Amino acid sequence: MTHDGLNALFAPTGVLRVAINNGNAILTRPGDGQDPAGVSVDLARAFAAERGLELELLPVTNAAASVALIAEERADIGFFAVDPMRAEVAAFTNPWLPDRGLVSGAGELTHHGAGAGGPSGHPDRRGPRQRL
Repeated sequence: MTHDGLNALFAPTGVLRVAINNGNAILTRPGDGQDPAGVSVDLARAFAAERGLELELLPVTNAAASVALIAEERADIGFFAVDPMRAEVAAFTNPWLPDRGLVSGAGELTHHGAGAGGPSGHPDRRGPRQRL
């Protein structure tokens, strides 16, 4: 698929519209001025830059509002945990943030607890994950 073809899939309006959950301190925090900051904002900016897309951040107060924006096709991507009901209206990627990690900025991840898998270290016994 061409670069433009992928961009059309990710941003059908030509602008990458990203739901930003201000209710999750792991994903976002108040930034300078009116824009939020944090790992989800950093990832959204990096993805838009990589794809050569204009970015529109859509701040919301909780994950349910993020999912609603996706379901209503008013946002193209969002950052929230996988949930069977959310999967009815959103497609999920592979995990990028383990539930036992602390993130203070894009690219900085500190693990606490077991190895790459869940409590037993087995990759099939992983807990909830935040996904792009």
